[in-house]
Amino acid sequence: INNTSITHNISLPIGFKYFDFTFEKNDFFNSELKIISKTNFGDEKLDFDPEFISYKILYKKNIVGVISFYDGIIDCSLNHKGQQYEITNFQGSYFLIKVSDSKEKSDFKCTLKEYKKYTPRLSTPKSSSQLQQCIQMAIEVDYYTRNTFSSNSAATNWALAIMAGVSQLYESQANVSITVDYIYVWNTADPYSA
Repeated sequence: INNTSITHNISLPIGFKYFDFTFEKNDFFNSELKIISKTNFGDEKLDFDPEFISYKILYKKNIVGVISFYDGIIDCSLNHKGQQYEITNFQGSYFLIKVSDSKEKSDFKCTLKEYKKYTPRLSTPKSSSQLQQCIQMAIEVDYYTRNTFSSNSAATNWALAIMAGVSQLYESQANVSITVDYIYVWNTADPYSA
């Protein structure tokens, strides 16, 4: 991506009509992000900047999705008029698809027997210029997951792509922003494998 400006206005074809969206840069980590490799010899600070850029997708000033670019990949999910869409790669070309039209059906089933709606206890900003609540987070990439990538950088970019989606959900649904301050990448056996 050569043009990493703050906003882009883009028309996307959905059905037989074009809709105007605004892509707004999603800065949920900054240049102070610390990336640590967990090794047999202890913690090692990795000295690279993620090659990753993310944008919140807005429709009529409401956040409806996120799009991320990293390692030659476009990762996008957006909700438009109650329908979930994704931009997906098929044989080297990208397509905007409606998830419910996918031939691959998800077998995910929630095993929660009773759902109790959670209402977060957050203070409401007194004015629109006041900052929203913020959650500072650290990410850990376990050893098994790290080994599915060719490098620490690729594993870091993947983790940031997931957090871009999480950040968008928190911001649009709870008026809470997320900041990632640390990423730990396990390059040795981690305590999570059992």
